[in-house]
Formats: sequence, C-alpha cells, structure tokens
Amino acid sequence: MTESKRERAITMRRDGATYQQICDRLNVSMGMLCGWIREAGLTSRLRTTAEDRARAVELRKQGRTYAEIERATGVPKSTLSNHLKDIPLTAEHAAVIAEKQRRGAARAGATLRARRIAGEARTLAASAAEIGEVTDRELFIAGVLLYWAEGTKSKPWSRGHHVTFVNSDPGMVRLFLRWLELVDVGRDRLVLTVQIHERADIDHAHRFWSQIAGVPVELFRRPTLKRHNPRTTRRNIGDAYVGCLRIDVAKSTELYLRIAGWYEGILTIAP
Repeated sequence: MTESKRERAITMRRDGATYQQICDRLNVSMGMLCGWIREAGLTSRLRTTAEDRARAVELRKQGRTYAEIERATGVPKSTLSNHLKDIPLTAEHAAVIAEKQRRGAARAGATLRARRIAGEARTLAASAAEIGEVTDRELFIAGVLLYWAEGTKSKPWSRGHHVTFVNSDPGMVRLFLRWLELVDVGRDRLVLTVQIHERADIDHAHRFWSQIAGVPVELFRRPTLKRHNPRTTRRNIGDAYVGCLRIDVAKSTELYLRIAGWYEGILTIAP
C-alpha cells in the first residue's frame, strides 16, 4: 500500500500538484512525502507554479517560517526567499518566527548532541571489549605504570621511599588497590585519608570512598581539608564532588624501591 502511494505521489508531483494537495489526496504525512520527492530527485527539477507561489505568500502572511512553507508547498527555501522577501511581517509574526527558529536550533543541537553521545558510547564499548581478559602479568605492569604516573616519588630536593597514591578517579583507586593485593600488600598496611574542600559534604565523601576501597569509615584517618578561598569560583560542588582518596602503605620502603626497579625494567622495551 505504501509503495503504491509513493508512486502515485511522484506522479502527482510530476503533474504539478502541490505538496499539500498530495498529502490531502493520499492521506500521507508531509515528512514522508518530502522523503519520497527527494528520493525521486524531483524537488530541484520542478518549476514553481503560480498556485505554489500564491500558497507560499498566503502562508508567509500568516507568519509561517520558510521551513514550514517549504514543507507545505514543496518550494525550496532558496526560491521562497526571492518570492517572499518583500512580504511584510507584523512585529508579532516576526517574534513568533524568531521563537520558532530558536526552538528549531535547540532541537537540532539536542539531536546532534544525542548522536555524538551515542557514537561516543559505541566507541567506548567497542574499545573496552577489545581489552578482553586481563592477566596477572598485565595487571602487574599496568599497576607499576599507574603508580609511577600518579604516585608519590622521591625527588632530589625531597628524598623519601614511601608508597603514597592520591587520586580522585574511583576506577584508578580500585585498580591500584587490586594491584596492591597482587604484590601481597594486605589491607592492614593501608592508611586511608580523604582530601577534600572544607565546604564539601565530608561524611558523604567518607561513605563513598569507604565503599570504593572496601574499608569501614571508622578506619579512615582524619580528613585533610582544603581551606576556602573566597576569591575563587569553585566548580567541584554537589554530591558528585567527593575529593581525593590518599592511600599510604605502611612500612613501604622496600616496596617503593621494588616499584622503581620494576619501572626501570619496563623502560628497557623503549631504550
């Protein structure tokens, strides 16, 4: 039935019928008809009829946008701009058209954002699937590199061999804790401290990091608070802001030296 209507619509358009006439006669939507006409390549080949022009002028006087008139008559907007440029609009109609254009731009922007987000989600899912199962050796190497990138390291001006890891990313924290288990560091050697702005919900942050680390809140050290600076505008506010979790490993001098050695070993693949 739909195919028969499509063929009839194309024939009617070739014979000079307007879009609205075809929609009324065949009881089809304007969007469907426009698609059929574009597929048939008729839009640019048909000459605008006097009836089309009269209908376009009438609709413009009613305050319709070019896009609405194009859907109703099938006349391209480039042609409408020539036919209708001298048609005066009332202030009310101009305001209505401006508001329609604003809403249309907002809808178009929302559609583009939704497509972008969906595309990003597909890329992320496909990339995650490429990793597959992670072996202990792969986790071991990943953990060494993670610590050397994010953990505290000895400096010439501040000598120290102590394992300290600070991060605001829950995934990174989970990975580091799993890596510590792999290198035989028990949870009893961990000292956990929340570092957070003094105006944040500290109790909420403690509950959050307690769940991530699998350690009761009672075992956390007193939080380290960042003092408020009234001259700055903070963006890290609300329930999503939970500060950072600092993980100190007790009696970790030997572990630190081993991490440094492991890192040097990994570097041999890229001399």
